[in-house]
Amino acid sequence: MFVDGKFEIELKGMFIIERNEYPIISPITNKELWEGKKKDFDFIVAFGKNEEKIVKIHKQLLLVQSEYFEALFRSGMKETITNTLKIIDFDFKTVNKAVQFFYGQQFPDSTSIKEMFELLRFADKCFIENLTNYITTYLSLRLTPANVVEISNAVVSSNCIMKLRKICYDFLNACFHDSIPVENFERLNEDFAAEFAEKD
Repeated sequence: MFVDGKFEIELKGMFIIERNEYPIISPITNKELWEGKKKDFDFIVAFGKNEEKIVKIHKQLLLVQSEYFEALFRSGMKETITNTLKIIDFDFKTVNKAVQFFYGQQFPDSTSIKEMFELLRFADKCFIENLTNYITTYLSLRLTPANVVEISNAVVSSNCIMKLRKICYDFLNACFHDSIPVENFERLNEDFAAEFAEKD
């Protein structure tokens, strides 16, 4: 379109900035943990045929992570006597990454979306609110038209964080509004996709 002798082109789009930004992890404030106090609690992760791996952690650190662990330690069950907890529904990598998070370590950029949602499932089962919030923010910072369908489908399947579901919905809505192609949109969960059809 020519305006005052100048040819103007109107473009619609979305800037996607690749960034290695991380949500803030609360630092460990207990000095004994930094000063090398021996780890006194074991997660025993069972896998395969009678195989096990152990992830060690300070009991005091575990205690402050959620009401789930606090209630466990107050229950008088055998786990509180043996200082062990056997885990059969999560793999070693998931449990180990969760423990690393408890000690303030960031997840590497190579962590897959599938691994993130396994961590989210662990956080949901054990009521670890700070881990849930961290993953929600971590994933929202990394949404792109190339991965929003995968993340949205995982959110719908997990059915445990409505906040991230809304973030995905708003991101998809912005893509549609600006006519930005969404990779693998045909694979979007049918119920989730229907929400956009109802809006139209």
